[in-house]
Amino acid sequence: MKKVYYSIILTYFFVLPTFANDCLDNFNHHIYDNGEQVDLGFCHLKDTDMPQVASLLSQMPLLQDLWLNGNEIGSKGISYLESNPTISYLNISDNHIGSEGAEAIAKMSMLNALEVDNNFIGDAGIVTLTQNPHMEQLVVSNNHITATGTRAIANSQVWNLSIAHNNLDFTALEELSNSKQLIWLDIGDNNITSEETKIFANKLPNLSGLYIDENPIGDEGIKTIVQNHHKIEFLSVLECAVGPEGAKAIANNLPNLSTLFLSYNFVQNEGAKALSNLHKLQTLELGDDWIRNQGANALAKNKSIINLDLDRNFIDNKGAVSLAQNTRLSYLSIRFNYLGDAGIAALKTSSINQVNTRGNYPDYTDRLLMGTEKSNKKICKTVSNQICTAWISRPK
Repeated sequence: MKKVYYSIILTYFFVLPTFANDCLDNFNHHIYDNGEQVDLGFCHLKDTDMPQVASLLSQMPLLQDLWLNGNEIGSKGISYLESNPTISYLNISDNHIGSEGAEAIAKMSMLNALEVDNNFIGDAGIVTLTQNPHMEQLVVSNNHITATGTRAIANSQVWNLSIAHNNLDFTALEELSNSKQLIWLDIGDNNITSEETKIFANKLPNLSGLYIDENPIGDEGIKTIVQNHHKIEFLSVLECAVGPEGAKAIANNLPNLSTLFLSYNFVQNEGAKALSNLHKLQTLELGDDWIRNQGANALAKNKSIINLDLDRNFIDNKGAVSLAQNTRLSYLSIRFNYLGDAGIAALKTSSINQVNTRGNYPDYTDRLLMGTEKSNKKICKTVSNQICTAWISRPK
C-alpha cells in the first residue's frame, strides 16, 4: 500500500479560515488526484486540530485516501473521522491512538485498507478492527500483538497483512497460520527460527507474497517455506542467513517467482547460478551476497530479469562485461564492487537503460580506507591512481 503521486490538478479550492497549523492553513496544497487523495502526514497535527480536519474532509465527496502518519493524534482526535462516509484507505501510522482509537476507526463505513504502525493498539485494537466486515488490508507492525490478535486476524477477511516487529511467539504464529484468506504476508523481524517456519507447513493455502526479512531462519527455514508454498510470486528474505542451499531451494520450488529480494545473505556464486534458472523472475536483489564473476556470468545469461541489484559484492571487469551483453536488463545497480574503466565503460555503452556504478573505480576512496589489505591489493592490481599509489607506498 504505497502512495502514488499524480500531477496536482486541484478541482477543490477552499476559502480557508486561519488555523494554528501550517498544513491546515495551506490545505489546498495537500490535495492530490482531483480530490481523491489528501496527504497530511508529518503536519504536527494534534487532537485539537482534528475537528477542523474532519470539517475540511467532509467537503470532499471524492476523497478516498488519507495520510495522517507521523503526527500527534490520539484516540480523541481520530474519533472525529469515525463517521466519514468516503475514506477507503487511511494511514495513521506513528501516532498514539491506542485501542480506543482503533475502535473509532473500525466504525468508518468504507474503510478497507489501514496502516496503523506504532500506535499501541494491542490485541484489543486488532480485535475491534477485524470486526469491520470491509477490512481487507492491515499494516499493524510494532503494536504489541499476541495470539489473541493473530487469532482475530485469521478469522477475518484480511488478505494483505503486515505484522512485522511484534515479537510473535509460537502460539501467535500458530493462530495466524490458520488463516484461509491471507495472500500477502509480512512477518519480518519477529525472531522466527527455522523450527518455527514448520508452523506454516501445509497452511496459508493462498499465499503468493511473503516478507520474512530479518528472521534467523537460515537455509532450513527457507526450504520449509518454499517446499510448502509453490504459489509464491513475490518473496523478500533480507538478512535471514540464507546460503547457496537456500537459494537452490527457492529456484527449485518457486517456478512462478517474479520478484526476489535476497540481499544481506550468503548466496555466493553457487546460489546465483541456481537463481539464474528462474525463467519468470523479473526483479532480483542480491546485494552483499558474496557473489563474484561466476555468479554474475550466470545471471547475465538469464533472459527474464529486468531489474538487477548486485551492490557490495566482489564483481570485477569480467563480470561487468558479461552483464553488459544482456539485452533484457533495464536497470542494474552494481555499486561498491571491483569494476575498473573497462567494466564501467562496457556497462555505460550497453543497452541497459539505467546503470549505477558508484563506489567502483574511480570512486575507490571509501574502499581503500575501509578495506582489508587483501581487498586493497586486488583493487590496486586492477587500477592505478593516486589513491593506490599512496596506499602502496604507505609506511609498513
